[in-house]
Amino acid sequence: MIGIEVGATFMLAKEHEVIDNHLWVILSDPQAFPDHVVIVSVTTHTPEKDQACIIERNEHPWVTHRSCISYAHSKVVTLDFLLERRDKGSIKKSRVTTLEIGRAH
Repeated sequence: MIGIEVGATFMLAKEHEVIDNHLWVILSDPQAFPDHVVIVSVTTHTPEKDQACIIERNEHPWVTHRSCISYAHSKVVTLDFLLERRDKGSIKKSRVTTLEIGRAH
């Protein structure tokens, strides 16, 4: 599915207005596991938050300050859930399609 893939980034929106100011990243493969798609949010970095994945300012156009992945707020959704929201305009896709997290380089 176009745009619904590992590393794809998006914000949740309603009627073209952002309703959650966090960037979300698709962490698992929606094609391989359509009933269990893991998504994680990007949040402002502070010392007490999970340090496993730090994202520096400008590593993604929507990341304007030092941030990190909030694994504690991860969600498991279905591919159908994401497709439905995309088709209704409830997902505001980033022009940058992916964010490289959790991948070996």
